[in-house]
Amino acid sequence: RFCFALKGKRKAISSFQPEAIFHLAAQSYVVFSFQAPSATLETNCIGTCNLLEVIKNLKLKDNYDPTVMVCTSSEVYGDVKKEELPITENNPMRPASPYAVSKVCEDMLALQYWLSYKIKTIRTRTFSHTGSGRGEVFVMSNFAKQIIEIELNKKPPIIEVGNLESIRTFADVRDAVRAYWLVVHKGKLEIITTPNQDSPISESKIPLLGIDLWEHAYYVKYFWNRKAY
Repeated sequence: RFCFALKGKRKAISSFQPEAIFHLAAQSYVVFSFQAPSATLETNCIGTCNLLEVIKNLKLKDNYDPTVMVCTSSEVYGDVKKEELPITENNPMRPASPYAVSKVCEDMLALQYWLSYKIKTIRTRTFSHTGSGRGEVFVMSNFAKQIIEIELNKKPPIIEVGNLESIRTFADVRDAVRAYWLVVHKGKLEIITTPNQDSPISESKIPLLGIDLWEHAYYVKYFWNRKAY
C-alpha cells in the first residue's frame, strides 16, 4: 500500500514500476466521512490524484505504462430511485455522503487521466464485500465479534444492532479480490465494472471476467427487533 504523500508514491512506483496497480487505499467508513468530510476528501481525492500524477510523470519521462485499477464504490449512485432498480453503469450519480462524493471524485479523476494522458485506468464500483480482519465498525464484523464474545461468556447473550430494515448485498472479499485481478488482466479499457443488486458482478461483465460470484454472495436481512436474543 503506497502512502498518500506524493513523495512517497513517487519513490515506491519509480523504484518498482509494477505492471499493474490496484488502488484500494482510502478512508472508507461512511459514518466517519460525515464527522471528517475534509479529511475524507483529502485522503481519497488528493491521494488518488497524487498517485495518478506520479504515473503520468513517469509515463512522460520513461514511457511507463501500467494498468491502474481505481476502486470506487456503489455509493457513487447514492439516492437511487425505486424505478431505477436494478441500477446499471449508466445510472446517474447522486452521492449522499462525503465518502460517496470522494469516490465520485476518484472515478472522474481516473477517467480524466485516461482521456488526457491515456493512462490505462479501470474503474470499479463494487458493493459491500467483507471478510476476516475487517474493522468492527462494519456490520458483519461487529455482529461476528459480538457472537464470539457471547460464546466466550464475555457479554450477555444479546446482540446489539442498528437499522434492521435494510437489505444489503455482501460478497466475500476473496471473491472481490479475484474479480479485481481478473478485470485488470482480462478487462477492456473504458468499461465501468459495477456489481448490481442481483449479483456481485453485473451480468454484462460476467462473460468478460469469466467468473460468477453469485454463488459466493448472500443477501442478509435482519428480522430482529432492536435487540436479538
